[in-house]
Amino acid sequence: MTEDANDTATRPDHDTDDDTFTPVPLTAEQLAALRERLSTNHRFLASTLRRHREAEGWSHDQLASHLGLTPDGLDRLGLVGQPRADRFAADVRAIASANSVSDFQLMHLLRAVERRDAFTGSAAARGFVAAARDRDEPEPEPDEQHQHGDKSHDRPEGNAQ
Repeated sequence: MTEDANDTATRPDHDTDDDTFTPVPLTAEQLAALRERLSTNHRFLASTLRRHREAEGWSHDQLASHLGLTPDGLDRLGLVGQPRADRFAADVRAIASANSVSDFQLMHLLRAVERRDAFTGSAAARGFVAAARDRDEPEPEPDEQHQHGDKSHDRPEGNAQ
């Protein structure tokens, strides 16, 4: 396969000896725009981080400081997908390591949001809440009521005191 000389000339960043792709770093404004865009998508950590920040009444910078990150670092963390349920601990450790945040702190934050969502009926937790309501509590058996102090069945019907 030969390259067209004109194609190379129109792409000054193209090195004919090295065909590897080098991504261009995102600007702070681009990161912030992505964070905002992903903050409502429950597949990304940006959504979880936003919900935690709002519940705590913190600004974006305050949450970043709490996690020991810069605001840009927090934005980058938000671009990561949610940990998989079947590999939650391993995913949290990998995400934390790649983003220079404490795995314990990140796991604590994620679990806190998960618990809060479960009790507030958040769309992110509907599957969790539905699973928790999978079956109703059984009614106590008549013998159980007797064991718990209901002595009305001990008296013969004609001998009420």
